[in-house]
Amino acid sequence: MKRLLITLSCAGLIAGCANNDEEASVGASGSASSSASGVAGVTEAGETSGQLAAPDAKFVRTAAQSGMAEVRMGQLIKESAQSKELREFGEKLVTDHTKANQELNQIAARKGVSPPSQAAEKHEKMIDQLSKLKGTEFDRAAQKHAVMHHQEDVQLFEKASQNLKDTELKAFAEKTLPTLKEHLEMAKKLESQTTTETPPAESSESTESKQ
Repeated sequence: MKRLLITLSCAGLIAGCANNDEEASVGASGSASSSASGVAGVTEAGETSGQLAAPDAKFVRTAAQSGMAEVRMGQLIKESAQSKELREFGEKLVTDHTKANQELNQIAARKGVSPPSQAAEKHEKMIDQLSKLKGTEFDRAAQKHAVMHHQEDVQLFEKASQNLKDTELKAFAEKTLPTLKEHLEMAKKLESQTTTETPPAESSESTESKQ
């Protein structure tokens, strides 16, 4: 009888130990699962923070499209303008905007964003219109488009320098803005020179026709 009681007691102890081991195993498994879940959460959070907010991504797209258009417009001006000053302005557009485009593309790549591969439709139409013009007509149209385009650029980058969430993109907008303002002032000056030169010739012709 004593042997039976001893045997049963030992069996109970063994079962108890087994249950404790199982609970410990489950606890460790749960802890490991929680830990893995925590690591995964950090990874997901890291990936999320690495992506741009919608307004920032929109700025990348818009700025990249505008920058490509500026380079193409600059190349066209450099090749087709009659005015030496305008050709030099075109060369500056190519140099400055190529540099800015490359920097923007590098930032976008680090953020996991792919910038557009071509300019917006409105830019394509503008380039197409300019490419069909020649002589003085081309110069006047190019100056006009340069002013309008850089007004849009300055407005875009001013808002970006104030409102972007990504610090690297915001710094890029702040750094590029003075160059865009310089381009705008140059374009306005070129346009005003053409405008002031045109009226006397027109008034003279008008006077002769009246006589």
